[in-house]
Amino acid sequence: MFKYNKTFVGVEQEPILSHVSERFRESIVPVEDEIRYLGNAWNYCGYYHKELKNCVEGEVITGNEYIYKECKEKLEDLHNCYSWREPSKMKFDNAFIKETEECLLARDMFLKCYFRQAEPWNVCHDLHTDIYRCKFRKNPSAFNIN
Repeated sequence: MFKYNKTFVGVEQEPILSHVSERFRESIVPVEDEIRYLGNAWNYCGYYHKELKNCVEGEVITGNEYIYKECKEKLEDLHNCYSWREPSKMKFDNAFIKETEECLLARDMFLKCYFRQAEPWNVCHDLHTDIYRCKFRKNPSAFNIN
């Protein structure tokens, strides 16, 4: 029935390889200040989270393929909120893309998850958090509001 011996050729022996981005994702041990910053940002920026989520879900329902283009402004507002900017200083052109270059892997994984693949927010939220976790670790004093 089988031309080859099953011990050499067979799916059972093949290792399951995770996606490349999952394999290279570093495990991060949270720091107390980082947890406080992310928690405060999550609570403080809830309105902007909801606005972005509603925009993306609306574009998915209408079948629009250019979700990022349509919801870019909402993403900028959320980024400005996480960056602790005053509302009067919130209009920056492409701030999200420019200011998250140091956290490129986390940013690109989030953009792919939420805008290209149109996954639900709860699936991509950890990736979004990883962007600001990375930014906090690069420069903690910039995100300290004490």
